Amino acid sequence: MIHAGIGPTALSNFTSTLNIPPMHHKSLKRRERERGTVLEKAAKESCVENAELERRLSNPDAGEDEIVDVALGYDGAWQKRGKAHNSLTGVGHAIGVKSGGVIGYETRNKKCITCDVATRNGREATHHDCRLNWSKSSKAMEPDKAVVLAK
Repeated sequence: MIHAGIGPTALSNFTSTLNIPPMHHKSLKRRERERGTVLEKAAKESCVENAELERRLSNPDAGEDEIVDVALGYDGAWQKRGKAHNSLTGVGHAIGVKSGGVIGYETRNKKCITCDVATRNGREATHHDCRLNWSKSSKAMEPDKAVVLAK
């Protein structure tokens, strides 16, 4: 399930408690992909609104085309816990100091299952929303995301 921290089994257990028949894991994944694009669009719109709010709070007298300095906080995370620096995915968030809102986010992914399976089988990958965008070390993900968000 998208960012809920539970998988198909946990969802099945939850729905069976409500006397709702379970959903097949492939159907769940298909619905997740449909909803994912809508959620991502909403997140991007929210970031734009938060960035405008942060800009207004940082300098209320600034003109619309005037460049304004804003103070940001940054937090980055990897998928793996602990001290291992070999995660396949990472995410970073820029947070406005005055508004407390997320004004941007970046992800880095070193692997795409669809592309990997196609390569393994000697075929071309089917059309999909490929998120593969990183080939360097996992340790280099966090500073790269921070630089992109600071721009």
